[in-house]
Amino acid sequence: MPSLVKGCHLVLNDSKVLDARLSVTTAPGISKELMLLDLGNICPQSPSKEFTIQAMIRHDCVSKGDIYSIKDSQVEVVKVRGVWEEDEESGGNGTVSARAL
Repeated sequence: MPSLVKGCHLVLNDSKVLDARLSVTTAPGISKELMLLDLGNICPQSPSKEFTIQAMIRHDCVSKGDIYSIKDSQVEVVKVRGVWEEDEESGGNGTVSARAL
């Protein structure tokens, strides 16, 4: 490890990391990937239906009003903000704002 940190600053902290990539399903039951970008002021330990998240959905056709299921919950796309640009093979267009239903 010394060769990795030579001339660099190494910062250690006790932050918590959440898995940002979730498997969601469309109405016909097709599995897609949703990646959380920003939880804003959401507290993961306190469930609430009154919030909007920023996320990317790996789906070739994402539109406002689309509904995706995550286990026993659902989210609705309230705004499509742009294209998911990860690489040329990403197969998605869904940088979105979504809300819990």
